[in-house]
Amino acid sequence: MRVYIKLFSSLKKHLPHNSQSNIFAIEIKRGSRIVDVVDQIGIEREKTKIFLLNGRKASIKDQKELHDDDVVTIFPRMAGG
Repeated sequence: MRVYIKLFSSLKKHLPHNSQSNIFAIEIKRGSRIVDVVDQIGIEREKTKIFLLNGRKASIKDQKELHDDDVVTIFPRMAGG
């Protein structure tokens, strides 16, 4: 099953080497959730902050299973003030 991942800001370092944009596809197992995708990509959970699933607000704690062609957007935690 394939889902698309969009990464922003400091998380772009997790993009595949051949990526020409901030979006890429990965293969996942059926029953995978957002947290599973974060772990599969190798992003430290505490470095993430905002998630969208198909353009709608989501959470790393969501238990909803992902589906083929879903788009998971991940924004990092920001520092500053």
